[in-house]
Amino acid sequence: MQLVENINPYLTTAPNVLVSNSSVSISNFPKMVFGSMPRDGGNFIFSEREKRTLFNKYSNHKSLQKYMKHYIGANEFIKDEARYTLWFENKMQYDEVADIPEIVWRIGNVESMRLESKASSTKKAGETPYLFVQRGERIAAFENYRKKHNGNEKGITQIIVPRVSSENREYVPMGYVNENTVISDFSYGYI
Repeated sequence: MQLVENINPYLTTAPNVLVSNSSVSISNFPKMVFGSMPRDGGNFIFSEREKRTLFNKYSNHKSLQKYMKHYIGANEFIKDEARYTLWFENKMQYDEVADIPEIVWRIGNVESMRLESKASSTKKAGETPYLFVQRGERIAAFENYRKKHNGNEKGITQIIVPRVSSENREYVPMGYVNENTVISDFSYGYI
């Protein structure tokens, strides 16, 4: 047994220094944000095969390629699986592909699903069925990047950190994705 002057709240022999939480970075890095949630009934999401079929059918439609993004969450990142999503920041962008019946059908399904919801926030999102419900601050971060880079978003690097992993891992899985990727709500992202 040893007699000590002080036992701090961390149960060590040391002065009482407390670490407090903060929502602001102490190192001037951008904050890590929750990924984007479509709340779409699966209608925004495309498998590799579905994407390829659509691209083959509309191979001359450049806007389709512009608004189809990689979609990655914890599962896709950890298992290296490919999924894709439609990503629009406004109605004008959606209108560029509104001549593709398969997309109009999917957006119609999103609208129906949202308007039939009991949750008032989901019903409200039915007014803009072409947008993700929660966009994980992606749009604001991309706008800030564009302002600093003369309107260009090429070169944006996002850091993805899955929200769910295994306690058996020796490390926390993290990685880099580019500007053509939407990080899902099953992961966090740094832009």
